[in-house]
Amino acid sequence: MELFHRESCSVRTQVNKNDLLANIRKYVEEEGYDYIETGAIRIEFEDGCILIRIEEGDDSVTIGVEGRDKAYAVSLLDIARNLVEDSIRKCS
Repeated sequence: MELFHRESCSVRTQVNKNDLLANIRKYVEEEGYDYIETGAIRIEFEDGCILIRIEEGDDSVTIGVEGRDKAYAVSLLDIARNLVEDSIRKCS
């Protein structure tokens, strides 16, 4: 069984959650990422994945990533954080 490295962070925001989710979806689609949505957005990569969850009743967006190693997981976390922060700016 192959082990994956995990990283996570939260981004706090006061923007409208529906607008934020719409912006995240649009960004993901424009970038051409394959994703599935099950209450959260999961973006699949060959050697890892990103999970973006907008927390209800909280002012945060939780980002979790898994990658084949720590360096790859950290790079996925950077991609995800930029995606979320750009989406937040578009709501303002």
